This record gives sequence, structure tokens and C-alpha cells, in this order.
Amino acid sequence: MTFHNRFFPALIRAKKLLDAGALGRILQFRVGYFHSSSASAALPFKWKHSNFGGAVRDLGSHMLDLTLHLLGQFESVLAETTLAFPQRTDATGALRNVESEDAVSMLVRMRSGAKGMIEATKLATGTEDEMVVEIHGERGALRFRLMQPHYLEFFDAGATDRPLGGDSGWKRIPCGGRYESPDNDFPSPKATIGWQRAHVACLSNFLHAVVENRQTTPDLRQGIAVDRLIDAVLRSAAERQWIDITFV
Repeated sequence: MTFHNRFFPALIRAKKLLDAGALGRILQFRVGYFHSSSASAALPFKWKHSNFGGAVRDLGSHMLDLTLHLLGQFESVLAETTLAFPQRTDATGALRNVESEDAVSMLVRMRSGAKGMIEATKLATGTEDEMVVEIHGERGALRFRLMQPHYLEFFDAGATDRPLGGDSGWKRIPCGGRYESPDNDFPSPKATIGWQRAHVACLSNFLHAVVENRQTTPDLRQGIAVDRLIDAVLRSAAERQWIDITFV
């Protein structure tokens, strides 16, 4: 179950801080994945423009999983999708109807009481592979940018701002490639982390569980949960109303 975004060291650290209560009660959050791959009408029709593709399944699935992983269960969702170019030319020169959305925006209520926004788009002109996570709580906040994956930003609301700013403000934690043993040998923990390294860490997590004959996450159950969330998001967009999430 390749939800590799969980496996950036900065997001592993974020999960530990959240589980330790460092942010207190979560108030609001914003999670987004931004691509520009569909921002041009000249882009030819590809399989991701069929009913099997779309921003919800392709990018949104990862953001739904990450939100579940970091913040727990969903209560309800209100979604709106965007299709910028309803027709595209395929490889043969024929005009094809685009069957899936280019972008989705969601308002989300969590069972914890937190409320937030999740976005997944292929219309973000000027972006490459950009992901943003912002979580705000009573006691602190977290920020992560995939374009700067070496760092997790942490704000301690309890730090004093006196004198002259004191110890207040955002702290950049250099998480880098500092995986916990046994996954921290290569490359150097100080090396800049990247997309491929997170995928390797995801695979390593699975293989260690196989060797040690133990359960791990993400697993098939998590995949099914995300698939059901995708269905709820698409239903919400089609019916233009809030959809309650009744499954665990």
C-alpha cells in the first residue's frame, strides 16, 4: 500500500509530535497537493483523463491518507471538482471527452472537532510536485513543504515573546534523512531527502513487517478506507452537499 508521503522523516516527526500532544487540541488544518500537468489545453488525452484517473484518485488519495494518518477519522466532507478542458486530442488526433476532474477542493470536518481544507489540483500553473501540510492547534502548529522536504517547521505557542521576541517564532527542524534504525544507514542522514527515498522507506517498512511476521501500516484496510473516502468525495461533488463518513 504505497502511501509514501507518510515516510518523509519530517512527516514521521510531525506524527510523533501530534501523538505526543505537542499541538494540543487541533483547531484547523490545510493539506494540498499541487501539479500543473493539466493546466494547458494542448496536453493530449491520456489514461488519467479517463474514469480511472482524475485529481481525486491520483493526488487526492495521498492527501486523504495523510490526513487520516496525522489527524484521525473524518466526520463529513463537502467537495467541489473542476474540469478545465472538457475535451482533449488523443494520440491519433481524435477529439476525446475528458471523463475525470482536473482539481478538487474539500471542506472537511474531523471526528476530533478539527475543521480544515484539502486540495488536489493539476491546474496549479507554475508548480511541479508541491505538497503543503499546515496544522494549527491550541498549543502549537506544524508546517511542511514538499519542495523543502529537509525541514519540518514547528511553532510552540507556549514560548515567551519577551524580551524582544524571546523564544517565540517558528523553528525549522532539520529532519533530513534521519530515519530510525535500521533504515538510517544510507545515504547520510544529513543528505537532502527526496521523493524516491520516501518510496524506499515505504517499501522497507513493508518488507521489515514481512520478515518479522507482524502487522504494519499502511495496509489493505487503510487502502479500503481511502477508497471509500474517494467515493464520498466524488458523491459530494456530484450531489453538491455534505456527505457523512460513517465507516471507520
